[in-house]
Amino acid sequence: MAVGTTLSQVVTILKSEIGASLSSGSADDAIFQQLIESRQSWFATQYDWAELQDDWSAVVTAGVGGRYVTIPAVDITGNTYSINRNRPFAVSTYYSAVWVPISFAVNEQEYNFRNSEAAPPDAQDPIMRWRYKPGDRTKVEIWPVPTVAQTIRWSGQRETNSLRTNGLLDSTKTLDIDDLLIALSIAVEWLTEKGSPRATLKAQMLQARWLSIRGNDERRDDEPIILGGNPYWRPRKRLIGVVGGGAGNVTALADSVDLAVAADTGSVVFDNALIRSPLSIDLQVSSPAAGQNIFATLVEGSLTINGFSYLLSAQPGTTGYKLYYSCIY
Repeated sequence: MAVGTTLSQVVTILKSEIGASLSSGSADDAIFQQLIESRQSWFATQYDWAELQDDWSAVVTAGVGGRYVTIPAVDITGNTYSINRNRPFAVSTYYSAVWVPISFAVNEQEYNFRNSEAAPPDAQDPIMRWRYKPGDRTKVEIWPVPTVAQTIRWSGQRETNSLRTNGLLDSTKTLDIDDLLIALSIAVEWLTEKGSPRATLKAQMLQARWLSIRGNDERRDDEPIILGGNPYWRPRKRLIGVVGGGAGNVTALADSVDLAVAADTGSVVFDNALIRSPLSIDLQVSSPAAGQNIFATLVEGSLTINGFSYLLSAQPGTTGYKLYYSCIY
C-alpha cells in the first residue's frame, strides 16, 4: 500500500474493506470514485505530506517593474503544479549569496519607511515582505521594491494531481496520498452509516495507519517541536529607525547602518526607545559588488529597548557594506 495507486485500485481496496463485491462497474463505483477524490483533497489540507513538498521560484526585476510578481504555476523542476495555499508555505529571496526569509504583510507601516507608490518607488535591498496583490491573488506585491534583480522562492505543499480527464473522473489517474488511509477513512464512514459492527475495527485500523504514516514521515531531524504553541505562528518583523553608534557607523537608511572599514564590531542606537524589548532581531549584511560575504551576529544580552551590539564574521575591507536589521516581536 502506498502513493501512486490508480483510482480504480483504490476503489477495489475500499470495496474489500467494506465487504462489497469486487466486480467492476457496480452501481456504487461512481460514488466511491467521487468519495475518493474528495477525501484526497481533504487530507491534502490537513497535513504537510513529504510526497507533496515542492518549490517554486520567480525573478523579481529591479525598480518599479518588480513591485508585483506572478505566482508561478510551474515548479523549479518544470512540472505544472500549483501551490496549495490551504497549507503553510515559506517565502524567501536569494540575496548576497544566501536565502533570506521574507515575512508576510505589507501596509502603511512599511510604506512609511519605503514608499512603493512613490514615483520613482523608494527602492531598497533586500526584499523583506510580501502580500497578495489586492484584487488579484495570482500575483504578490513585493516590498520594498528592489534595486537589483532577485529570485524569490516559495516552499510548501503542491496541489494533488487531478483525478479527472476532460472533467470526468478517470480510473487510470493516480493518487498522491496513501491509498489505504483514504480507503479506510471512507470505509469507517460507510460502515457507520450502515450500522455495521465492523466500523469500530476499521476505525482502529484507520487510527493506526494515520499514526504510522506520521511517525515514518520523512522530515528534517532538526525541526523544533512546539509544545503548547501554534505551529503556524510566524514572527512579525518591524523596521525601527536608528542612529549609528560605535565603530564609526553612520545612519544611511531608516533600517540599516553603514559598516565601518576594518571594524568587526559595532552597535546601533534606536531613534526612540521601544515600548518593550523585541523577542529577537534579524541581521543581514549587504556587500558591495565583488565584496566578500560577511555575516553579523547579535552580541548576547545586548538587545534592549534602546538598541543592540553586533559582531561581524570579518572586517569590511572597503566601504559599501551595510547592516540591515528588523526587530521581531
